[in-house]
Amino acid sequence: MVTRAESGFYTVLLTDGRQVRCRLRGRLKQGRADVVSLVTIGDRVRVTLAGGGEGNVEEVLPRRTELVRRAAGPGRKRWLRQALAANLDLLVVVTSVVAPEFNAARLDRFLVVAEDAEIPPAICVNKCDLATGAETAEAVAPFIDTGYPLVLTSVVTGEGLAELRTLLEGRRSAFVGVSGAGKSSLLNALLPGSGQRTGDVNSASGRGRHTTTVAQLLALDDRTWLADTPGLRELSPWGLQRDRLPWLFPEIRAAIVEPCRFPACTHRTEPGCRVLAAVRCGHMAQSRHQSYVKLWDEAA
Repeated sequence: MVTRAESGFYTVLLTDGRQVRCRLRGRLKQGRADVVSLVTIGDRVRVTLAGGGEGNVEEVLPRRTELVRRAAGPGRKRWLRQALAANLDLLVVVTSVVAPEFNAARLDRFLVVAEDAEIPPAICVNKCDLATGAETAEAVAPFIDTGYPLVLTSVVTGEGLAELRTLLEGRRSAFVGVSGAGKSSLLNALLPGSGQRTGDVNSASGRGRHTTTVAQLLALDDRTWLADTPGLRELSPWGLQRDRLPWLFPEIRAAIVEPCRFPACTHRTEPGCRVLAAVRCGHMAQSRHQSYVKLWDEAA
């Protein structure tokens, strides 16, 4: 299993417990110019050993799940496919109410990407010691009806850390979110001695400074793995299809158990739409529906 990826080198945990530093065989790169990362953390690979604790990745085995995003290519003239992690059981989206400021639309995108990848998502609202209870409640209100696990945490006070660890137990999970939300701080609290770098939020821009530059999987125990990924300003879905999009929102799935008036309803403006009725009745937050419409406009 690949546990670390950095600048074309991969740390691979062998079945006998040894770790080797590997490169990717050149033939695996042929014809894959549209892909940023052919190997990522969590991948199962076959390797040949070259001695001295090094080797070569000969084959990447099929992925059970993969967290993929749309990345800008050279000169931003075309989009490339970038895998951030593979074979995950849970995706924990880490955000904060303040420092950096809560962004509901961005959180929606992270959740849709998880749903599209068929990776169960959870929401972790960190740095709760910096916000009032009322501010936190207002921020998370649109996500209550999603049914996603929601954990409120603070590394400073210890709030929610036991609940978060229970959520992770026995799974291969990844923390994702913007820089500054506290992913590395949470990992340090869950795994003392892991030595993940942490940083502050830029006071001028309100954005977090990148401190994690390497994607890696760390073992919390012999059954639990946790990945810390570099902070992402945005997470745009790769190859998102309009006909699939409604099924990536739990509230929409629940609303269209009974069909809308029109068979080809897009759940945006049509009369007799059960999703719009759910928004009016408060079963789906207006902000969540706005995110759906925006993603619809972007999708193919």
